[in-house]
Amino acid sequence: MIEMKKYKCPYCRKEIKKEEFEFHISCKHPEIIEKEEMEMLNEMKRQQYFLMSVLREKNPSLYTEFLEELSKEENIEIKIMCIEEFFVMNERERAERIIFEILEKGGKEDYMKIFILYKKMGEREKAIDVCKKATEKFNSFIEGMEGENDC
Repeated sequence: MIEMKKYKCPYCRKEIKKEEFEFHISCKHPEIIEKEEMEMLNEMKRQQYFLMSVLREKNPSLYTEFLEELSKEENIEIKIMCIEEFFVMNERERAERIIFEILEKGGKEDYMKIFILYKKMGEREKAIDVCKKATEKFNSFIEGMEGENDC
């Protein structure tokens, strides 16, 4: 009879059949896997920001073009990052254009993210304007802003 090769789980040291190894890891140690994935994602994010800062410094026109293309993505978080970068580069017109596009198509959550962005940047008047526009567009916008006193 052929004996199946067994592996030891690196976390609990239990012996596991080869074909059950992935299942065991994902079911018995999800918190460890999640922590390792988050660490990996944070490292990738750190490297991405480093590369972006080098590109911004070495070739600003290429970086601007890169951000323009990146801002076409549907992901709101990517758009917000592009807006922040354009503000850092003193490219307010480009940043405002992306904000306008977001607000034109966006829902309550998008308005909230732009509101927070302006508030974080110290643009209190613009944050209040976004809040007012959202209130006009969505009657229940203020209900979602519990804890915010700026409207």
